[in-house]
Amino acid sequence: MNILELVQQNPQEAIDIVTKAAAAEPDKLDAQQLAAEVCFELGLAEQAYGYLQQTLHLDPDGTKGGYVKFLWLGQLIGGKTGINYYKQGINGLRQQPVEQSGPQIIKGLLGMIDIYMTDLCMEPEAEQVCEKLIAEALLLDDNHAEAWSILGSIRISQIRNDEAKQALEKSWSLFDKALLEAQLDTTSMPALVRLAQSMIELEMADLVLDLTTQATRLDDQVPDLYYLNALAHQQLMAQESDPAELNRHNAAIRDAIELLSQLDESVDPEMAAASNELVASLPPLTEPVLESDDENVEE
Repeated sequence: MNILELVQQNPQEAIDIVTKAAAAEPDKLDAQQLAAEVCFELGLAEQAYGYLQQTLHLDPDGTKGGYVKFLWLGQLIGGKTGINYYKQGINGLRQQPVEQSGPQIIKGLLGMIDIYMTDLCMEPEAEQVCEKLIAEALLLDDNHAEAWSILGSIRISQIRNDEAKQALEKSWSLFDKALLEAQLDTTSMPALVRLAQSMIELEMADLVLDLTTQATRLDDQVPDLYYLNALAHQQLMAQESDPAELNRHNAAIRDAIELLSQLDESVDPEMAAASNELVASLPPLTEPVLESDDENVEE
């Protein structure tokens, strides 16, 4: 088992191994870079940043240890400095064969878009740059599920909702295929959550139910999935007049929020409060709803 497989199965053991190795050999690039990667993958931003600074000291231009570390720095730092790190990483990766570097280049392009849609959204060139970056990403791979999701986000910001829906539908069809073929792991969860959030914004409730149900099979410890499932049922409930269907969606919302509440330690306080408000706003159940299956969230 390599260290990145261990990250999935026993994160704490993986951290212990790489941090001890990095401490023992502070001038060994491989040790510092591996520690940075493990910490980055586990969301330990401060620790990852510290190791990345050491890798920059040992390999400032990326010619020894590769260019991916610049993408990590871009994501961690954000803003204009983050954009510059992304550019440095992408320019280095472009020197390699595209079949080898393409996925990482796309990751960098999408990371830059994220910064331009958040930290730098008020910059006059933001929209034009995002259009250029997403076009390049899809040119490299027009079956990249997350790229289609990001395109949908861009179109939402432009209030081009019909085009946004088409992009989000395309994204989910690609993610769904990958899920069915067991080609995704838990590192895809943030992208799946963002896709579902965009779908909720456009009231694509049926697809959100499909996504959240499928995604809990990948990882059933993600609070966002249960909350988004509940919001999708709320949207469908608002469109219903049939008493039985209203009751079914009511029960499904309660079930999803109950499952969310069982993940106490990982639930954001704001999400917990919003979930409680959602349940409090519901009418009483008119009759029991029989369980149709054992899924974690209901479609």
